[in-house]
Amino acid sequence: MQLGILASNIPLEAAQNLNTVITYLRELSQAQRSLLSEVCTLAFLILVMPATNAVSERSFSALRRLKTYLRSTMTQTRLNNIMVLHIHNHLTDQLNLFEIGNEFIKGVSHREAIFGTFLSTD
Repeated sequence: MQLGILASNIPLEAAQNLNTVITYLRELSQAQRSLLSEVCTLAFLILVMPATNAVSERSFSALRRLKTYLRSTMTQTRLNNIMVLHIHNHLTDQLNLFEIGNEFIKGVSHREAIFGTFLSTD
């Protein structure tokens, strides 16, 4: 029904282009958008859906390697955190580990006695 409403308000040739449909949906008022809520949800899902399965395939492949290496000795939260770091390694490679280590040590007073401080070799 909502797709019928959308089709009656957009010319057929314009509806063939996703950008035109998205522009039309953005120009609607909040009340009009609520009438087409399912169409808006569908458009959002189309926009966030990856074009290929490569990203998800790499994620599951990395998860399989990680679980094989560490077996099942970690909690789900830790596994999720490690997977996020692994998947976004292009960003984590840019982190300054000396700054992170020193910030960790400064968090609690007795850590400096245990770990000392991290000195940069730069």
